[in-house]
Amino acid sequence: MVTHHPTAAALPAALADLAVRALSGAPLSALYDETVELLPRALDAEGCAIYERLPGGATLLLGSANGGCGGESPAREIALDSPSPQARAFSEKRTVLTSRKGCLAEASLAPSECEAGSGVCVPIPGDSGLSRGVLCVHRGAARGFSEEELRFLQDVARLLGAAAGRPRAAPSPERLRERFEIDIAGDFLADPDGRILSCNPAFAEIFAFPSAERAIGTSLAALEPLPGCWKELRDRVARDGIVRRHACELRRRDGQAVFVVVNAVAHLDAAGRLAEIAGAIVDRTDQKLLEDQFRQAQKMEAVGRLAGGVAHDFNNLLTAILGYGGLLREKLEGDRENLVDLDEILKAGERAAVLTRQLLAFSRKQVLHPEVLDAGEVLRGLQGMLRRIIGENIVLTLVPESTPGWVHADRGQLEQVILNLVVNSRDAMPDGGRLTIETATAELDAARVLDHPGAAPGLYVVLSVTDTGHGMDKETLSHLFEPFFTTKPQGKGTGLGLSTVYGIVHQSGGLIDVFSEPGHGASFRIGLPLVPALGQMRERPTSIRRMNGTETVLLVEDEPGVRALARRVLISLGYSVISAADGDHALRAWTADHGNVDLLLTDIIMPGLNGRELARQLSELGMTCPVLFTSGHPQDEILRNGVMEGSFAFLQKPFTPIALALKVREVLDGRGQPKAVQSNDT
Repeated sequence: MVTHHPTAAALPAALADLAVRALSGAPLSALYDETVELLPRALDAEGCAIYERLPGGATLLLGSANGGCGGESPAREIALDSPSPQARAFSEKRTVLTSRKGCLAEASLAPSECEAGSGVCVPIPGDSGLSRGVLCVHRGAARGFSEEELRFLQDVARLLGAAAGRPRAAPSPERLRERFEIDIAGDFLADPDGRILSCNPAFAEIFAFPSAERAIGTSLAALEPLPGCWKELRDRVARDGIVRRHACELRRRDGQAVFVVVNAVAHLDAAGRLAEIAGAIVDRTDQKLLEDQFRQAQKMEAVGRLAGGVAHDFNNLLTAILGYGGLLREKLEGDRENLVDLDEILKAGERAAVLTRQLLAFSRKQVLHPEVLDAGEVLRGLQGMLRRIIGENIVLTLVPESTPGWVHADRGQLEQVILNLVVNSRDAMPDGGRLTIETATAELDAARVLDHPGAAPGLYVVLSVTDTGHGMDKETLSHLFEPFFTTKPQGKGTGLGLSTVYGIVHQSGGLIDVFSEPGHGASFRIGLPLVPALGQMRERPTSIRRMNGTETVLLVEDEPGVRALARRVLISLGYSVISAADGDHALRAWTADHGNVDLLLTDIIMPGLNGRELARQLSELGMTCPVLFTSGHPQDEILRNGVMEGSFAFLQKPFTPIALALKVREVLDGRGQPKAVQSNDT
């Protein structure tokens, strides 16, 4: 055993300081806190803890602690019948040494493992020769305690025991009542059956009682949603003497769920039986709801990542399928029999492309082409299609706002939102009914957008879709926007319609609410931020200029099928094509051709040098031609690779030969307005 430590000279002074503190009449909790702060410094120790046993309890409870053991925090509760050094020191009323971390952290240490070494547990004496608690100190590995240090710790333990046994002036009844009334926790006193004997205003507020007096006499068992909650708490208090942070779900008087955390302590009668239970309840309903929202957001994000990855692979495959299918169709222009089969293949490919767009829209990662739109004008433009979709047994009423409701959104996506909601309403009214769609401008305050993370108060264009269908219950509403959730029979729906709506609306900076009850229809209300200044809707091209060309295109694409397709299409249109499988090959090809390139057409995300970096390096080498980026990845992947949609010419996969031809011609003619590629440092 080590016989001397540099800190030994400080021990008498430390003991004197604690004695003065104890004699000053300071609260016992403050004395415990000061002790665990002082001892590690005086003994050059890693951690210190004080455990105490409440009357009638079967466990040692952590009263105060500072530091730990090897990075671990002290155990909060230790059973008295365990083989831990704390329990042994308490029960055997003697100092126990241990070389293991169990001195503070482990409650299952076997007696044979308690060798002399780096930990010590000293019993705190109480009345009638019984222990009151345990004082524990832990040092680093292979460091023991000297005889002088052990005597010092035993003196400290006796000092703590004497301080705990001294009578202390109790707070005045007036002071206790004041604390009781203003406590933020719901304080209560109940009999073993749970009947409230006394409570404070906070308790009444938590459970929606008009006053504390009205809550007296109520049984806590009547406020639990499932039988047994109060019995479990009562049994734990009776067994251990105290219960800390007991989490459970209760019910307010109006039936609303309330999630609480309870601390409770036993009051025993003269015979040692449970007479009363005093407790404090903290309402954590808001925290629980936030946790649930966070978990839901994590789930949606995880599925969104999966959807984005699947959509990327599909986009590359569909580019080849639709591209080669389109080329083959030109060759079979006069072959009606084979054209019918080929058209079915192309239709299936186009439906698959729609599915990938839905997946990307759900994950809020689709590359959008936003413009300033009048929501009412978009709704009026869909009128004919909507009437064909819903059929003759549903009465359709459109109420677009008379003044323009300008929003910044992708036209195709906004149309898809309306169509998906209309189809959902149609399916909810198999025997007919009424469907009303309207737009209006409304100001949403902070309370209105509180449940919509990311939404800010302000003016919104509200699109409402209301039906008289069979409605939905609370359980259905709670899962409504989850991907692949559907109430339709198998084969009648993919479960992506409403999740797609959710993704589009949130990607566009909006919010969505649903109001529905069984038998009373449903109303979907979508809010999109109103554009402050009236804008002009961008004119969509109605004709295409010449598609052929004679320029030289540097084509960079790592997917062989897509690269071969693009090369074939461009060559068939008269372009000269230099193709490369990645960025490094493209640099060598550009150098070998002495930079005689009129357009760089490159995928964005590739192994090694990505498209953005390739364009930057070529620009530094003297390239002045425009750049056309293409990708099948989700939008967030594109942004992480330094390309912002709207700042550069961009072609989303899957693309058809005609789409490729139009976009290439548009960029070469200067209508795509591509900007110079700059360094990532700017």
